[in-house]
Amino acid sequence: MKKNITIVPKTRIATANKLGIDQTYQHDLIVDKSPLINVLKSRAIGISYAGAFKKLLDAYEESKQYIFVSQRKENVELLLDYVDNFHRDIKEEID
Repeated sequence: MKKNITIVPKTRIATANKLGIDQTYQHDLIVDKSPLINVLKSRAIGISYAGAFKKLLDAYEESKQYIFVSQRKENVELLLDYVDNFHRDIKEEID
C-alpha cells in the first residue's frame, strides 16, 4: 500500500543539497507547486537533474504522472535514469 507523505520545501531542499542540487534556481523548481512549469533548459545547467528530482518527490507525495518532452529521445532517457538513481538514493528516507 502506498503511503501518503508530505515532504516540506525545507526538507526537499536539504535532501537536494545532499545530492549536489544546490543552486537557487534549482531549489525554486524543486519547491514549485505550479501545475505547469516551463523551463528553458539550454540556459540553466543542472535543471534536468533538479527537474527529475522534483518529479520523483512529487510522485511520492501526490501520485502524479509526468510527461517529459524533448527534441531528442536520449534526453528523456537521461531524465528517467536520473529519476531511477534518485529513487535508489533516497528510498530508505521516505519509505
